Amino acid sequence: MFKKLNNKIFRDLFWVIKSDQLIDIKEALKKKYLNECYENFYSSFKNIDLCGDNILVDLKNKTLGKYFEMLVFFWLNKSDRFILIEHNLPVLNTQKKTIGEIDLIVFDKKLSKFYHWEVCVKYYLAYQFKDKLSYIGPNSNDFLNQKLDKLKKKQLTILNSKEGQIILDSLNIKNIESKVLMKGMIFYNHNMIKNFNLDLNENHSKSWWIYENEINDFLNHKDEFCILDKLEWMSDPFPKFLLSYNKLTSKLKKLFSKSDKSICLAIFKNKKYFNKGFVVSKAWPKKINIISN
Repeated sequence: MFKKLNNKIFRDLFWVIKSDQLIDIKEALKKKYLNECYENFYSSFKNIDLCGDNILVDLKNKTLGKYFEMLVFFWLNKSDRFILIEHNLPVLNTQKKTIGEIDLIVFDKKLSKFYHWEVCVKYYLAYQFKDKLSYIGPNSNDFLNQKLDKLKKKQLTILNSKEGQIILDSLNIKNIESKVLMKGMIFYNHNMIKNFNLDLNENHSKSWWIYENEINDFLNHKDEFCILDKLEWMSDPFPKFLLSYNKLTSKLKKLFSKSDKSICLAIFKNKKYFNKGFVVSKAWPKKINIISN
């Protein structure tokens, strides 16, 4: 079992199930429920084999969102508690035009209930602009308020539409409940007061973000560091090589000279993982005109 926990995919898999939900809306899967699912899954952990599963296929070409979905599907398929009925199911209108997609439909054998789950992993940087607090994706192209609006008004209600009812009829499902599994982290600038959006889970995972010109004051020069790729953002990283402070600053300078793309950075103290956060360019965020609370 210890060897399995050394496997990044298994660490990510447990993070998907066990980490705190990012939001706390009424449709969010509750912590008690997810803890029960975790205990059930962990009990069969030693019998689970990754070999031959699609989760390992072309992993380098997967987006973080798709990788997260794959982990959820893998969990449900391997769990004794669930039957995965459908996933990534397009919803079509009478003109055969796609009007949405159902992330997954699952049957919970313990509760004898059908569920529709919307699943996603999100990372937002809290940003104070004048009197507005916004939660913005690292590269300024994703916003928490827009995601919540889409979830509440479209994704979680799509099965209530006539097109959704056609799908349920075809699956012989009379009653179903819509839920959301949204994992991730909110990053706060080290100078800001942490005032939370009301829809955020008060126990959501939190960390830091800084501008590139704050590196010298914020980072400990005695620590070591690792720049993380997107697929390394979930569970704690265990890189083979670490960067000294001087090597890190040199590398960051080169990266920001070529691109304004935000960089996810892990900090290690005495060779042990401490935390991760984002370093952003002086120009971040660019889309200031469309920020709203």
